[in-house]
Amino acid sequence: MHENFGKGLNHASTRSIPDVEGFKLVGPFWTANIALVAINATMLIALLIVYLKNFGRIKSKFVLGLMMFAILFLADNLIAAYVYFDFARFYGPAVAAPLLLINVIGLVGFVTLLWITLR
Repeated sequence: MHENFGKGLNHASTRSIPDVEGFKLVGPFWTANIALVAINATMLIALLIVYLKNFGRIKSKFVLGLMMFAILFLADNLIAAYVYFDFARFYGPAVAAPLLLINVIGLVGFVTLLWITLR
């Protein structure tokens, strides 16, 4: 690998994050990412509740698959919130902005799935 790989992200980005009494604040892009995965997690909990009610009535393997889908994506989003908060101390908008686009696309997908499920 190239000897300068990743150096620009670590050092330059950390200086731009304000420090308040030893605690580095989370920048706006990271805050938006954390908010989006929190919204995703909330929608996944709503989906899981619907799937649990459906499983109580239907007892279908398909509904079990939907429940597993919701549980795994819920875990994914909760872990992402923690990782984003941790990454915010070291990386700036150069890393957070592309992740924001990915999280917006995920949000649109989960909104669509929740909307179809509740119809």
